[in-house]
Amino acid sequence: MKPAEYSWKSREGEDIYGCEWPVESPKGVICLVHGLGEHINRYEWVAQKLNEAGWAVLGYDQPGHGRSSGASGHVGSYDLLLDELAVLLSKAKEKYNSLPVFLYGHSMGGNVVLNYLLRRHPDVKGAVVTSPWLRLPQPPPAIKYYPGLIMRKIYPTFTESTALDTKAISRDPAVVAAYEADPMVHDKISTAFFFGCYEAAQYALDHASELKKSVLLMHGTADRLTAFSGSEEFAAKAGNKVKFIPWKDAYHELHFEPEKNNVLQQIIAFLT
Repeated sequence: MKPAEYSWKSREGEDIYGCEWPVESPKGVICLVHGLGEHINRYEWVAQKLNEAGWAVLGYDQPGHGRSSGASGHVGSYDLLLDELAVLLSKAKEKYNSLPVFLYGHSMGGNVVLNYLLRRHPDVKGAVVTSPWLRLPQPPPAIKYYPGLIMRKIYPTFTESTALDTKAISRDPAVVAAYEADPMVHDKISTAFFFGCYEAAQYALDHASELKKSVLLMHGTADRLTAFSGSEEFAAKAGNKVKFIPWKDAYHELHFEPEKNNVLQQIIAFLT
């Protein structure tokens, strides 16, 4: 089912693409935040499964992604990512009134969701976070990291390829092929965007013990795009606010892995 589409203007004047997968007599609503280089319409299967379980889903293309305007892979300030999630959340509350609201973030979107919970203390029931960008499998090499800090100040829009290994997305070859053929997917990241997310990841780890909302946190042990150890560390620091589920041998996109039906069952059980 194609989602209902709408848009809004960011405070930088960019057009932000939003969408909604509604359901009759919903139990509640989920605000979905996608990862780096992708777009919200890749989550149609996820939204369908959540709809079948009685949950409405709202999503959007983050700045510099998908159908939202702006330079691909560039966001001038990390706060802008939090601001757009705030807009989506306000739309969810406006339409669904007193129904429970959950956040759901994957990868870089998981980074955004955790930081939103820790920094802005939203009125939500809880959150689902999968494969969040909290630690990278390999830290940035010093030969790129320190020049990058200088570039951030003098040329924040400087953009490079992420050199993403598409084979590490999923163990399902059809998922990888669809990703590689998707014209709305990109492999770009600007200096400002990288350091904003990189520092926010560390902020989330440093402040995990301050988490006030219940979070279902899941990560594949064989993820080569974001480090399993980051989720493990966050869960340990957050204590009983986090239900942590490791998925043995799973890659990055748990919702597109061979275990995807079991992954969605865990999400739906947590929501209900």
